[in-house]
Amino acid sequence: MEDLDAQLRAVSEKFADRTAQGNYALWNALLTMDAIFITVFTAGLAYVEQSVQWFLLPTILLSIISAGFLIGNFRASRDNMKYHGILAGGRVFEMSEEERAADITRAVSTHDRMSRREAAVYSITIVQGLFIVALVLYVACFRHAI
Repeated sequence: MEDLDAQLRAVSEKFADRTAQGNYALWNALLTMDAIFITVFTAGLAYVEQSVQWFLLPTILLSIISAGFLIGNFRASRDNMKYHGILAGGRVFEMSEEERAADITRAVSTHDRMSRREAAVYSITIVQGLFIVALVLYVACFRHAI
């Protein structure tokens, strides 16, 4: 029975590790996309006429906000891992029931904030895509050359 428990724990830890790695890969991809938008569109501001700049500015600002949310998630995740290391080092056995309950409340709150930030990034990404589509259509339909 103990062998089965150890196997289940090992599988559970493996899936938890893969979930964390998947989150980091997704956040890295989104952060890279934001960095590309910020860099390319900021550089593009110098070369396009003012009517086109109105499509670029919101995309740049949204990318900065999105990057901030993603960095917030990376920091929260790092802090959470650091805290779990402290707990695994023996702190968990020194905690009172009230401290454990407060710890669970804190963890749920942190997770909720991370989920809201991630959902906001998805929404921002959709809006950025719409701005880019609008820019392409504007340039294609109303401008022969930028």
